[in-house]
Amino acid sequence: GSSANFNVLEHVDIAVTSLTKWFSGTGDVMAGSMILNRNSQFYERFKQFTDEEYEDLLYAKDAIALEMNSRTFIQRMEKVNATTPPLVNFLRNHPKVEQVWYPDSVEDTEILKRGHSGLFSFVLANRESSMDFYRNLMVCKGPSLGTNFTIACPYTLLAHYDELDWAEGLGIPRDLVRVSVGLEEPEDLVARFKRALDSVQ
Repeated sequence: GSSANFNVLEHVDIAVTSLTKWFSGTGDVMAGSMILNRNSQFYERFKQFTDEEYEDLLYAKDAIALEMNSRTFIQRMEKVNATTPPLVNFLRNHPKVEQVWYPDSVEDTEILKRGHSGLFSFVLANRESSMDFYRNLMVCKGPSLGTNFTIACPYTLLAHYDELDWAEGLGIPRDLVRVSVGLEEPEDLVARFKRALDSVQ
C-alpha cells in the first residue's frame, strides 16, 4: 500500500516505491517513484546526483492514466485494509492451513498510518494439495499484485523455479501461495477460499 499505509520517508534517506501496483490499481501502467528526504544528511548529494543523472522516461499518456487512476488511491487502500484481515483470520483458523504470513503484528504508529495492506502469503498443512487448491481457487492468477481485483500466484515456483532448494533453505516454502487482495467484499473472498479448501484433502 506504499504511502497510503506507511509513513517511511522521515525514517529513510530515499523512499522508492512502485506506482504500478496499488497506486494505479488497474494494472495498465508501469511506473515507479523515488522521493528524497530533504532532512537527510545526504540530501544535497543525492539531489545533485539525480539532477545530473535522472532521465524522465515516463510516456506522457501513461502519466495521464496514472494520474487518473491515482485519484481513488486512498479510498481503494482503505477498502483493501478492511477486507484483508477477515480473510487472513479465516485462513489462520482453518485446519487445512499451516501458516499465514501477514504483517499485522506491526503496531509502530510512527510508521503505520492506515492499515497493513492487502498482500499476504500462506501454505497448506498438506503441501501435496497445494496445486489442486490453487487450481480451484476462483480468483485471477498471475505474478502481479496491487490490482483492484484479487490475484494469487505460486510465488516461489514463479520467482525461484530453478532454485527451489535454495529458496526453501532460506525459509521460503516451494508451495507458498501469495495473495494480493482487491476490492471485492470480504465475505465473497472468504467464500471463494473456503470452496477451494473444501475441494482438497
